[in-house]
Amino acid sequence: MSSAQLGIQLLKTAIVDLAGANLDGITNSDAASLLGLRSGYRGRQKDYLSYSVLGLLLRERQIMREPNTLRHKKAH
Repeated sequence: MSSAQLGIQLLKTAIVDLAGANLDGITNSDAASLLGLRSGYRGRQKDYLSYSVLGLLLRERQIMREPNTLRHKKAH
């Protein structure tokens, strides 16, 4: 496993754990803030890293998005 793959796996695990620890679920902003992943570009918040990892987790069905919200919960 490359160091990049290991890094992604660690991020995925951290986000799934965070989602599992919050009964109301988490938003992308929550993940970025609470895991120290806040990013900015020219003074604007982007947080693409956490958003991309959430997308991977959704595709892998490790998390699910609450309908009509921006909140994500750990899949059962």
